[in-house]
Amino acid sequence: MQAYSDFISGIVAALLIFIALFFIFRHVVCWYWKINERVKLLEDIKMLLQDIRDFQNADELNEVLVDFHRENNPTSYEKL
Repeated sequence: MQAYSDFISGIVAALLIFIALFFIFRHVVCWYWKINERVKLLEDIKMLLQDIRDFQNADELNEVLVDFHRENNPTSYEKL
């Protein structure tokens, strides 16, 4: 019976180590391929497309695009 519990505890320990390594390597891969930045950019694009769909007036659309650009590139407007 002792051998059986040692076997089960070894499997549980190996499984926990595998899960920890999986999350560590996943984080490194996401960082290396900049997946998190891509997700952020896609979310921004989605938001802008929804705004474009919702706006019918070109002036309002232009204001939204300028505001978005100012939020994401504040240094380009410091000279103005």
